[in-house]
Amino acid sequence: MSMASKPKVLSSDEIHDRIQLLYQATTDDADAVCVIVSTSFLESALRGLLRKHFVNGSTAEGLLKPTGGALGALHHATCAAYCMGLISKEFMQNIETVGNIRNQFAHSIDEMTFDDPEVSNWCKSLHVPHRTGVLITEDIAAREKFVEIVCEMCHDLLDLAMISTTHAESPKDRWEPCK
Repeated sequence: MSMASKPKVLSSDEIHDRIQLLYQATTDDADAVCVIVSTSFLESALRGLLRKHFVNGSTAEGLLKPTGGALGALHHATCAAYCMGLISKEFMQNIETVGNIRNQFAHSIDEMTFDDPEVSNWCKSLHVPHRTGVLITEDIAAREKFVEIVCEMCHDLLDLAMISTTHAESPKDRWEPCK
């Protein structure tokens, strides 16, 4: 059985390219596609950040598997990142809100749109990052705010993973085998 390859450390240009791909995937498609693609990208970026802070190996990979891993679900990965001090409370709340929106779209038998009152209210509740260059006004459309916030969050997660240059190391202690 082969070990999973180590995740690549992304350059600034690669991060920019991935964010551009996300923007492209979320601008032309139906609302449901926009939500599911955006949330999948966010989940992947979050797992990448967690992976950079775990001991490298099959145990960590198993925890982070999207299907069946203890931290594969968005909610559990979000809680772990928050408890590890990797994301703020507001960032965690945004991820939870994005997850609620995704679940609303994924589990509805009716066609969902960002015009749905519950979805629109969730989008309004998303926290806007406090930095220059992010211009989100009160009258922004729900879909546009959702896309802008999710792309900003993905960018932040990818940046954090990029600057985390080393994996955690397994502690050496008295339980090591005697030589």
